[in-house]
Amino acid sequence: MTVGALLLTVGALGVLPAATAQGADPVTPNVAAVTESNIRIVQTPSGGGGLCLPPALALRQSTRSDATTFRLIIRVTAPLCSRVNAVAAIYQMPGNGVAWPQTLLETAPLTLKEPGTTEVIFTKTCTPVQFDVITGATPTTISPTGTWHGPLLFPFDTSTSLQWFGCGTTTSTSTTSTSTSSTTTTIDDGCENYTPSNVTVSPSTARPGDSLTVSGTGTPGTLVQALLEPPEAAEGLSPAEIEAGFVALSDPALVQPDGTWTTALLVPSDAAPGTWRVVANAVGCETRVTTEVTIVAEDSALPPTPSTEPPVVAGETAVNPAGPEVAGIGVERNQQANSSPGQVRGLAFTGSAAHLPIALGIAMITIGGVLLLGARRRNLSA
Repeated sequence: MTVGALLLTVGALGVLPAATAQGADPVTPNVAAVTESNIRIVQTPSGGGGLCLPPALALRQSTRSDATTFRLIIRVTAPLCSRVNAVAAIYQMPGNGVAWPQTLLETAPLTLKEPGTTEVIFTKTCTPVQFDVITGATPTTISPTGTWHGPLLFPFDTSTSLQWFGCGTTTSTSTTSTSTSSTTTTIDDGCENYTPSNVTVSPSTARPGDSLTVSGTGTPGTLVQALLEPPEAAEGLSPAEIEAGFVALSDPALVQPDGTWTTALLVPSDAAPGTWRVVANAVGCETRVTTEVTIVAEDSALPPTPSTEPPVVAGETAVNPAGPEVAGIGVERNQQANSSPGQVRGLAFTGSAAHLPIALGIAMITIGGVLLLGARRRNLSA
């Protein structure tokens, strides 16, 4: 009996795996294929209450962009009187410097109501895309001359949207499933193809609080930003902080169809004197182009602005904008200058006959006045 029971037990153990192998495994979960999302939303409530406010008064934002992500940080500072429903969207661009039309790739909804912080994290891949957080429709295809999506969550701040032109081109070849696959990838980490060039800054010398105009050329349709970095000798800053940080950041400038762009930088009011760096790069790209600007003390005199007036050549009249003609200019120069069209000239009273018509006009006006008075007296006497 004992041996028989043992044999039956062993037989049962041997049959169970065979039966399991023929049917579905009851303890193995059915795992569906999951596509990794490139949008992540993290919401952190801060608590608190108080009077509700409209979104325009209670919403604040900031952005951060690095080599792998673009982040929009939304702060709700007070309870919202009406719930805000928004959508984080990724639209694919044609690439190779072409931004339009764009095709919807992915969306993620989010809701704003109570005080707290919401961080929308977009992952940068090698696909050229545009990141938007919008309130409204998300059409399948958008373009400036066709259908457009709903307004941005912050409609007057284009810095909350980013055009990412990818990290390069990827080509791959493969054979059957039993053979090996080979992939060749060319990655442009710094987006060199979209790096701005011919960057200039005006004025070249400025004081704290002054505004700088930064301009240059780039790939049409891309966004370029400029930032102002302190000199290495700036007091209180370590070399690592100088290399990694910036002091002033401009609004992104859209590169026009002719390839030009212009933006403004404000020199901080506490900027230390020295040679500062003006750095420009395509938004979302790492490769940078630098130029320099000299910052002087607030009470320092700036160098004179170069004159835009044409130089005086032989035979022309030199005009002093603050007063009469420069002494020493002769009659011949005045006569020749008065015959030159398209140039502003001063009326010269330096012996020239140019004042004769004026004298005759004054005399005629005087005589006319005397004759008019005489006629009125005769009428009154009659």
